[in-house]
Amino acid sequence: MVEKLLIFSFLAYLIGSIPFGVVFGKLFKGIDLQKEGSGNIGAANAFRILGPVLGVFVLLGDLLKGVVSLMIPRYFLSFSHPFLFDLSPPLVYILIGLSAILGHNYSLYLKFKGGKGVATTAGVFFFISWKATLTAFSLWGILLVLTGFASLASLAASLALPICMYFFHLPFPYTVFASLAFLLIVYTHRSNIARLLTGKEKKLSFSKSKKE
Repeated sequence: MVEKLLIFSFLAYLIGSIPFGVVFGKLFKGIDLQKEGSGNIGAANAFRILGPVLGVFVLLGDLLKGVVSLMIPRYFLSFSHPFLFDLSPPLVYILIGLSAILGHNYSLYLKFKGGKGVATTAGVFFFISWKATLTAFSLWGILLVLTGFASLASLAASLALPICMYFFHLPFPYTVFASLAFLLIVYTHRSNIARLLTGKEKKLSFSKSKKE
């Protein structure tokens, strides 16, 4: 059954690799998001460069990549072929969810470059437990409004995620997965952390974009 798991993991990687920031930027603004602002393809840079409307669509697209990547194996596990995998559902979802996150961070369509994985991670865990994820990422919204630093908000929310998974009594492998996701987000935000420590990190503006 390992072959089937690899197929679904690769499919999740392909879905996660879809660079909505780049697609929407080129399609609606004629802008390559990789060459503007921070060069990141995620929602924060999209907000700054493409404006709040497209920024929201990029955010939703990246979130949905995580959700959809797990909806597909969920169908086969729960409805069509409950014994398709010779693995427990948590392990299946963890491996496939991780593939989606890595797809966003190292997109096949962008020569293995990509974003920082926050929204896609949130989408994966929203599928696993929407209550725990909304609780953790409510901190993201609060800190973003209070400080204006999207990176700080993302780091805090991802740190809160494994704690919330534990307190909502999710299977322990999900708490471990959330802890791994936090470490991955710390890694992808290492330059942001350096700028936060030196006072050089830029705040996220909710007004018009630079290009507008």
